[in-house]
Amino acid sequence: MRENPKFAIFHSADQLLLVWLSGIFFLFFVIWILTQIDYHTSISAENHSPQIIQIDQASPSAQHVLIDINQADFHDLILLPGIGEKTAQKIIAERDTHGHFSSLEDIKRVHGIGEKKLEAIRPFLLPIPEIQMADGKDRRGEPRKF
Repeated sequence: MRENPKFAIFHSADQLLLVWLSGIFFLFFVIWILTQIDYHTSISAENHSPQIIQIDQASPSAQHVLIDINQADFHDLILLPGIGEKTAQKIIAERDTHGHFSSLEDIKRVHGIGEKKLEAIRPFLLPIPEIQMADGKDRRGEPRKF
């Protein structure tokens, strides 16, 4: 079947040539894009080596946290160095069971916190003020020292 010459813009040989040139152009375009991606990747890799930032394990000293041990929740406690999820849960359970800590030394009554761990977390804890009762004794019932 022959095409109607009135409506044909290109003859079949011209259409074949146009398709072939379009394919060549598309192929060169894809190759150019791929070389540009490789080029930009190699530049950024040379100047900046990728580094993984471990936010969950950032050092607490960089965060400058001061925590009130009697008010701190679970998420505050796990920011302290050496205090993991289990120890944070133990601190909260001890506080709920036996009441507030009357001094920072009282934190050692939590199983798993000894002198070394207390000294490691002490810079990040707010001091616990001693409250003088009407009878002149502190919260622990000991005479207030001046």
